[in-house]
Amino acid sequence: MYNLRVEIAEQIATKYIPNDTLTKFMYKTMKSHEDLWTIRKQFINQMAAVSFMTYALCIGQRHPHKFMISRNTGNIWTSELLPTFNPHQPLLFNAEGVPFRFTRSIQHFMTPIGIEGVFTSAMMSIARCLIEPEFDMGQYLGVFIRDELITWHYMCQRLISEQQLRDRVKLNVEQIVHKAKAIACLESDREKLLDKHLQMHQKAVNSSLLELIAMMASNPQNLAAMEVIWMQWL
Repeated sequence: MYNLRVEIAEQIATKYIPNDTLTKFMYKTMKSHEDLWTIRKQFINQMAAVSFMTYALCIGQRHPHKFMISRNTGNIWTSELLPTFNPHQPLLFNAEGVPFRFTRSIQHFMTPIGIEGVFTSAMMSIARCLIEPEFDMGQYLGVFIRDELITWHYMCQRLISEQQLRDRVKLNVEQIVHKAKAIACLESDREKLLDKHLQMHQKAVNSSLLELIAMMASNPQNLAAMEVIWMQWL
């Protein structure tokens, strides 16, 4: 089934929407090569921030219409940045096949140099800034996660005590912090990730951030597994 969906996606990319669609649009929009270089660099930095948030906070359904790109600055705004919880228990969980949106069209515009240089460096820098000093990120996340958990229990019509709420907030915060430490390339914390993507690609995540991108975010089979409205060819 996956092979069939991969072939269909290849046919769509070949006949209707080639991988350089975004690149050609930017080339025609920019007034000079300097503008293109500036926009591309800022776009890559912004995508690194969005990808980090999407992965760390288990944010799903990153459809194209939720991304707004400024042609003047390269800044990216995204809507509906809401974490996804397991439907059966209050734990952050993203059931999608990819950790963040990283389609072939986006990769083509970034270029291999931009991906291996600016993109990965920016993601690593963001992660390291957030986990140093260690206690700051957890405190801010605690307030955010607490509200989300209260909403989850209300929607599921489940009761929860104050102590249970504190314990579940702590567990979810630790999960996010562990992901951030893994992206920051801190060797001692990579094996602590509590994410299904790690379970599927343990060796890749432990090797390098580049393999995380190559094997999960841009894997053709993982992209083909996404729903149609995700539009993997854009």
